[in-house]
Amino acid sequence: LNPDADGVGSAVALAELLLLQGKRVRIVFDSDLPANLKFLDFHHLFERYSSEGEYGEVEVVVVLDTNRRSRIGQVANLLDQVAISI
Repeated sequence: LNPDADGVGSAVALAELLLLQGKRVRIVFDSDLPANLKFLDFHHLFERYSSEGEYGEVEVVVVLDTNRRSRIGQVANLLDQVAISI
């Protein structure tokens, strides 16, 4: 919810690493990306979560820059779709 520069930067850094390894990447937020941070979406990976979205192919969910599930809003639904191992 309400991504800030720190959270968006963390997502971009991880996405870059994964893309270099040939992985498919999507960055999903439960809020719109703030206008002042849209320049960071140079790979066009950012999207707003939609309950009608296509998430069936998701195998791994990585949550960054938060300390509780409630801070990721509806994106938490994706956590229920994939097998989570710690």
